[in-house]
Parts: sequence; C-alpha cells; structure tokens
Amino acid sequence: ASAYDGTTAIMQALIDADADVNKRGGEYGTPLQAAADCGKVENVQLLLDHGALVNTEPIGMYGYPLQAVCETGDVATVRLLLEKGANVNAYAENSVYGYAIL
Repeated sequence: ASAYDGTTAIMQALIDADADVNKRGGEYGTPLQAAADCGKVENVQLLLDHGALVNTEPIGMYGYPLQAVCETGDVATVRLLLEKGANVNAYAENSVYGYAIL
C-alpha cells in the first residue's frame, strides 16, 4: 500500500523494519509494480536501491513495472527502469494496459 500512495519516508521505515521489497500479492502485484503505476520515481528508486526485481513475472492487473509506468507518462521512471534492465519486449496477459509495452 505504501509503495502506491505512501511517502518515501514511510517506505524507508518499512524497509528498515525488514519489509520484503519483492513481496507479491494483491491487485498491484509487487511494491515495484505499485510504485511504477503511481509514477513516483523516488519510490521506484528506493525499491530498486533495496533489491527490487525489475523483471519479476507480474501478478495483479498492472503488468510489469515498465508496462505500468508507460501509462502514467512519467518519463523519469521509464528511463530509470530501462537503466536497471527492464525488458522492453515483456508482456503480461493479465495487464489492464494490454500485452505489449510499445
């Protein structure tokens, strides 16, 4: 929940308390998927800095993090995910954004 609509400080406190940055579940999938869908580059950066996996098979309805952020128009987060190795050809059949990223 905090990855989607929380502040970076709240996320940092949870990470400091050993929250799993790759925990999967629910509508948004992983914390990275949720942060990307929200277009909060600072939250995405924090998760990546603490080991979030950029190409984890998506669950939930928002697809891969790159797929989710492309819909938001947040170029900074798109570039960050690409720099971290996001697969531009990934697709998720269950995504509300369609199959292909482009």
